[in-house]
Amino acid sequence: NASKPPRPPLEEKVEIEIDEDDSEEERNRVARSKKVDKYPGAEKLGVAFGRNDYLLPENFKTLRRQDIPVTYRLHDDLLRKGTRPVKHPNQLVHVSMSVFLYQIIKLDAVKNTISLSGSFELYWKDDFLTWDPKLYDDAKEIFLSSLDIWIPEFSLYYSHNFNDAVKLLSNNDVRVNYTGHIRYYIPFSTESLCKLDVKFFPFDIQQCTLLFGSWAHSNDSIKYSLYTQNLSLIDFYDNQEWELDTAHSNIKADGFLYDYLDPPLFWEMIIMDLVVVRQSFYYVFNLVIPSTIITLVAVIGFHTPSTSGRVRDAKFRLGIMTLMSMSVILLAIVEDMPKFSMWSSRRGRGSFSGIPLIGLYYFILLAIIGLSTVTTSMFVFLERDYRVKRRIPWYLRWLAFDLRGADPGLQRSTSYNRAPNGHGDDQTT
Repeated sequence: NASKPPRPPLEEKVEIEIDEDDSEEERNRVARSKKVDKYPGAEKLGVAFGRNDYLLPENFKTLRRQDIPVTYRLHDDLLRKGTRPVKHPNQLVHVSMSVFLYQIIKLDAVKNTISLSGSFELYWKDDFLTWDPKLYDDAKEIFLSSLDIWIPEFSLYYSHNFNDAVKLLSNNDVRVNYTGHIRYYIPFSTESLCKLDVKFFPFDIQQCTLLFGSWAHSNDSIKYSLYTQNLSLIDFYDNQEWELDTAHSNIKADGFLYDYLDPPLFWEMIIMDLVVVRQSFYYVFNLVIPSTIITLVAVIGFHTPSTSGRVRDAKFRLGIMTLMSMSVILLAIVEDMPKFSMWSSRRGRGSFSGIPLIGLYYFILLAIIGLSTVTTSMFVFLERDYRVKRRIPWYLRWLAFDLRGADPGLQRSTSYNRAPNGHGDDQTT
């Protein structure tokens, strides 16, 4: 068997020649230089970042505590990731927050969802992240990674995306004060379920309620509250289709009592009520007005008198072209128009009660145009039939003479007026 080469030692002892006349600073410098020779990569990294090699975290164990930078010392002393930042299990963690709304991205009437973007600023106190600034060169704040400390669980209920429903998190660092107060910033872009009422589409007003809270912690462990009682719209961007009704939109801290548990527990939640109004000018200008004009043209063409067969055929073709124009307009809105209103009952979804307003409008227009086209075609047929047979069909004679002739209003009647005579009596004339 071939002999294996000897394994290199994991760490070789560095022998440092120290003169008794050298100062302590000189001795440390010589020791650091010997250490750098053993780690050439550390030397390159230190030069690349413009700092000495002894500032690298892997070399902190060879330095005295006062030689380690304050930021690294604070990081090592404070990082104690636990379950909750309280000293007693029954102690509450008070989490206050500010809510900022940036934009209402989309309301999907087919999926019944609302997409929006915004941010949360969470504030709470961690009893374990405290220190004396005098021991750390008067350092009063430090930034820590949100993955290394305890973060309150904060989720969106009734989320359309499962990842948002699990937990709202951010990779941003947290700002920690020496008193233990923490500030955490969570930007979000989410899609939540919203029951849309499109019965009056496109003149509808929608109200969506978003619930934020914890899945596991009730009010005996975490209590949520609002730092500012109003929804912040400082950086809000308007939507082209929807307008936020700021007078009726609000945010509040409330919760729900689960009385079926033993003992009953109360879950704290942040409730965001958003009221949005659809901008209907686009639908009125591009769909409602053109459809109305087309219908008026069809009705006017139906009442236009005709003197020849070609003109009568043109009236019939006008009705067909009008129906085709309405079909093109319907194809343009059929993808955006909701099928029925979610607020209607399940039985009502198969009737006119669940159809949006614009759907009923187009149904009436199509009925008017279709009726005028069918009537025009009947008149053309009857006129051509009369030219060939020279007689009126029996059903028209029955309709015009027998049925209408029996109407008392068509019978000839004589009216008599009574004029007063000289004696004051009425005289029939």
